[in-house]
Amino acid sequence: MKIGLFSGAYPPELDGIGDYTGLLAGELGSRHEVRVFTGFQKSYSANAKVPVLGVFDPAKPATVRGLLKAVAADPPLDRLVVQYNPFGFGPRGYNPWLPLALSRLRTQVPVSVMFHETYVPCESPAQFAMRLWQIPQFVSLCRISGPIYSSCSRWLPAIRRAAGRDAILLPVGSNIGLSKLSRLEARSRLGVDENTRVWGVFGSAHPSRLLDWICEAAKATASSAGSGSALVYIGADGEEFRRILDPGVRFIDCGLLPGDAVGDRLMAADCMLAPFIDGLSTRRGSVIAAFQHGIPVVSTSSRWTDALLLGQEELSVFLSPVHDGADGFASLTRRVANGLPIAVSRQIALKEYSARHFGWPSISAALLDGN
Repeated sequence: MKIGLFSGAYPPELDGIGDYTGLLAGELGSRHEVRVFTGFQKSYSANAKVPVLGVFDPAKPATVRGLLKAVAADPPLDRLVVQYNPFGFGPRGYNPWLPLALSRLRTQVPVSVMFHETYVPCESPAQFAMRLWQIPQFVSLCRISGPIYSSCSRWLPAIRRAAGRDAILLPVGSNIGLSKLSRLEARSRLGVDENTRVWGVFGSAHPSRLLDWICEAAKATASSAGSGSALVYIGADGEEFRRILDPGVRFIDCGLLPGDAVGDRLMAADCMLAPFIDGLSTRRGSVIAAFQHGIPVVSTSSRWTDALLLGQEELSVFLSPVHDGADGFASLTRRVANGLPIAVSRQIALKEYSARHFGWPSISAALLDGN
């Protein structure tokens, strides 16, 4: 099968959907002929089996019509899968030329759309304005697409209203390499002893990630740790943590790291703290990276949390309802802290759960089954 993937960015650009596209392309490319179409960049990460072609400038939305020429110039595709986030295809998510180009393409190639996001919520005047064009674009893409995919169940009702049919839930996977270090080896590299309780945090200081809740939970458990505790942060926003974290909590700022180095830092953690204002969902790659490494997670739940993630305490996935607030999250964290580190058998079970639902072979198989 000849498969085309179309994304606004591609590695080595720092872009989560670009990473998703690169890893999906690598997995599909092991069994199929895959080509990637993306935005213009200085370079593209090498993969001998997957050619990558820049076809448009995301800062100039109308150039997306370059996709038409690029697809026509190659041998015919059996399908084209668009990796969609509105901001990947134009400033402020504005690109009315994208649905027009895909509408023309679908007369030659079956087109599918994977919605990593649909359109912005209505929480500010700026977002209200952006919805004026993002919602019509979303509706057009739903009606153009053959099979429709969604990264989480939160987007499913809007897709159903726009398309008049259901979408296929296709979770994201981990975009980091699997560490080969043991817990003790990872801690040694960070100068942390075996008995220190280590909380891990991975990702940006985006408003959806409740940093103050993380800091409050770390503070609430610091006094109960026999040999102390530490917060290990992997990401570009260490200064945000330094600003609000209690000085009694040891802070280890690893900074922004390449994907193959992140896992080696995560392996030092006894548990990841990952509260989200909209609850945990299957589009949170940072948490899935913890699952991949068998690391327990304390997060939050809401009406948008996917069923796949609920009721998984036996697998060491602990969720505090968002409406319980920071105190509820800290209370759950204190309870989880008493059982750390978890048994090796539970680590193995969490890794197996991750591979079954979030591994790239599973994701690529679900994509192809939805054709």
